[in-house]
Amino acid sequence: MEVNNTQQAINRTMRLVNKHSDTIQSHHEALRRVGKLSVLINNKLNAFMHTIEDHFLHTSIEDILR
Repeated sequence: MEVNNTQQAINRTMRLVNKHSDTIQSHHEALRRVGKLSVLINNKLNAFMHTIEDHFLHTSIEDILR
């Protein structure tokens, strides 16, 4: 009887460990995707900022030359 209870406890523990392992793997993948998206957004924001800076620079130069 005690062996059976111990085995059941071990089985429940293993299921719980496997479930947590799956959750951790899922979170790892989600964080990896978030990291890639943050790099993409950062690159797009940098490109946008350079475009805006170039626009203002050219506009200022045109205003000075008038």
